[in-house]
Amino acid sequence: MDSLQCTNTIALVSAGFTLLLVVAAFLAAIVGWKNLKIIRKQFKLNTLLELIRELSAGEGRENRGLVIKELDPEKPNLQAIKTSIIAYFESGKHTEILYIKEATEETIARLDRIGFFLLKGDPTLKNEAPEWIWTITSKIWKRTEWYVTYREKSHRGYAKYFKELAVEAKKRGFDE
Repeated sequence: MDSLQCTNTIALVSAGFTLLLVVAAFLAAIVGWKNLKIIRKQFKLNTLLELIRELSAGEGRENRGLVIKELDPEKPNLQAIKTSIIAYFESGKHTEILYIKEATEETIARLDRIGFFLLKGDPTLKNEAPEWIWTITSKIWKRTEWYVTYREKSHRGYAKYFKELAVEAKKRGFDE
């Protein structure tokens, strides 16, 4: 074999190895992209689970229960409670109603975060959300719509995603 043939053979083998490396890099990129998509989906599911845990455990559960109990539309003194909450909000003076106002704020804030995540963060997850999210949203909305409307007067966009979540719950047939 003369040196020209040897050089051509080496060049051909090098080109083959280079092509093999390019194909391997391309396949690695595809696998990496698929893994990245899986990791992103897992992160979104973990975030949803954390938001749901905030709403369903400990203080979130207590606040939700308080809102459902104290702001029940069937309650005879409901208008007095609403008036006291608004008076507290406007004056900032401590009243006996503070605990209901704080529970209402916290519950709305938690549902607003869930609404943002399900409707804007990853809309595909709204089909994976547990049904009780829609039930709770509907129940809380019925009890707090007046408060959200009041707060929107001074805080534009207040509970925007909670409001949208309530609309979505109604579309899904969860209208209390």
